[in-house]
Amino acid sequence: PSSRQSSASDVVEAPQIRITHPFHPLRGARFPFVVTKVLWGEERVTVQRPDGSVWSIPVGWTDLAPPDPAVVAGRGRAPFRLTDLLRLAELVTERLGS
Repeated sequence: PSSRQSSASDVVEAPQIRITHPFHPLRGARFPFVVTKVLWGEERVTVQRPDGSVWSIPVGWTDLAPPDPAVVAGRGRAPFRLTDLLRLAELVTERLGS
């Protein structure tokens, strides 16, 4: 058995997860990956904040999610997906009480 002591160069940094949701205030920010798991009925990723605390967000809001087929097919030309626009229309209708 070796009595070699570990050093700072032995530390392996956690992979970084980037927030990609277009309307998230931290879009583009990177956080160390902790774990992915299903919480509250959806797949979520837990990341570590700079203060050491952890936080979970939907995987779909990060670069862990597979590319959206609508975005790939549209090659970035369409700023909104049809499903998102339809959901927005529903929310506006509900809000207006119509």
